[in-house]
Amino acid sequence: MFIIAIVLLAGHIESPKILIIGDSISIGYTPFVEEFFSGKAIVTHNPGNAQHTGTGLRNIEEWVGNEAGRFNEDAKKYNKAAKEIMKKHEILVNDIYGKSKSIHKTYGKGSDDVHYTKEGYEELGELVTNFLTSEVESIN
Repeated sequence: MFIIAIVLLAGHIESPKILIIGDSISIGYTPFVEEFFSGKAIVTHNPGNAQHTGTGLRNIEEWVGNEAGRFNEDAKKYNKAAKEIMKKHEILVNDIYGKSKSIHKTYGKGSDDVHYTKEGYEELGELVTNFLTSEVESIN
């Protein structure tokens, strides 16, 4: 179980900046998002792996503040906490948790493994790029 937060940063920049905050799963699909937005937006991932809920909640304000997860325990509880922090900072959130569960049934590496096959990461990347396309186009 995890939450993926996508930060779309506009302002006085030549290209929109997208910060993906997450764990090893988001690390897996970030290259597909980068490729999709090549030349349209700057896509980065939080430094390293956001790991578990404690790491994400402890560092999220630093990552967002610097323009720069998987939450293993109770996904609904921690998704809510992360969304509240994002709302406080007026940050766009793409919560793919629900859809990722069905993708995992088809493209997961196993019921005891939270990771995906290449095809699964591509599906997750598509969820992210579809969500962000209109946002990036509205800035450009």
